[in-house]
Amino acid sequence: MYKISSKFLGCSNKVSVVVFKRILSILLTILLIIPIPMKTAEAASINLSVPDGSAIWTLADGSVTVTGTGVLNNPSDPSIKKYFPKYCTDSIMLQSGFTGIGNRAFSPFINVQHISLPEGIASIDDYAFYNCNKLIDVNIPNTVSTIGKECFSNCSALEGVELPESLTKITEYGTFFKCPSLRYIVVPDSFTEACAPSFYYIIDSSSNACIVCNPNHWMRKDSFYGQYCVNQDDNTYKIAAGNDTYYTYEPITGKLVISGSGNVSNGFNFRFAPVVKEIEFRNYTNNTLILSSDSFPKVEKMIVSDSIKSISQSEVSKCSNLKIMAGSSDSEAETYALGHGLTFEAEDCNHNYSEWIIDSNPTCTEVGSKHKTCSICGKVVTEE
Repeated sequence: MYKISSKFLGCSNKVSVVVFKRILSILLTILLIIPIPMKTAEAASINLSVPDGSAIWTLADGSVTVTGTGVLNNPSDPSIKKYFPKYCTDSIMLQSGFTGIGNRAFSPFINVQHISLPEGIASIDDYAFYNCNKLIDVNIPNTVSTIGKECFSNCSALEGVELPESLTKITEYGTFFKCPSLRYIVVPDSFTEACAPSFYYIIDSSSNACIVCNPNHWMRKDSFYGQYCVNQDDNTYKIAAGNDTYYTYEPITGKLVISGSGNVSNGFNFRFAPVVKEIEFRNYTNNTLILSSDSFPKVEKMIVSDSIKSISQSEVSKCSNLKIMAGSSDSEAETYALGHGLTFEAEDCNHNYSEWIIDSNPTCTEVGSKHKTCSICGKVVTEE
């Protein structure tokens, strides 16, 4: 136990006041040094409305709304620079009235996921979305005629873009460079070679994107871009993975359908594997689940047909981000999912069975047998 020294007990009131003030001063100094949690403008529920040039930026609940006229430029107001990029974690929506997007207008917004642009915008300048590395999607209105260089460069989460029919020019360098998640670019018939004389420089050679265009589009006949093109009619890219095994890829949805015998050729690599989001085994006749040698890091869901009776962890581990396995109730898919910490979703098939096939005819001593197979999921039904 502490005791107050006896010499203090005999001090005058004046001395006591001096000591009290000194102690109080020390305590106040400590309080200034140690941060105390308090509700500030930087709280998660921040709401601000700030004018900047001809625009008004409003932040509320993680989203930003921008009203104004003319060209929307990179924000210059200190409050916008400090708070908006950090706390805009959802979307940015521009209201009607703007005619253009200026240089680096959105590049500070490193956390935004969705951007909506209104009709009436005629041009999108250089680096407009540069480094928006959480941006998943953005619409380009059918009034935009020009897109600047490196407009979407380093948008590492961007999944797809549809170019408008109004587009007449893309600046030749780096529009979609370093966009590893990009699955598709929809290109209209109006997009001629004159729109981008050096379109080779718009996406890099390591791109995982499919170019979705009509069968007679000039890009399908191009020696470089032809290998990336899929038909706009059905939006699918189909390739033989082996003897009677096919990969049918839907770039807009990110779904890969594997069908056939499942015998994948040695060395077969599926070039779009890094951006596939879902895998389905459909019309699959092999009883063992087989993938190509690729990794599928973005696949979160796998739909397994009833024909599959064996699922190995070495194959499933190629989908390192897998969360959901779907299939029929009481199937191998359900057994595997529940045994490996995955969520199981019952997707019982509306079976489309073949005609009965006789396996053996009955005799005087033995019963016969027959079977039929579902053309959708591969389930086999047998009867004696």
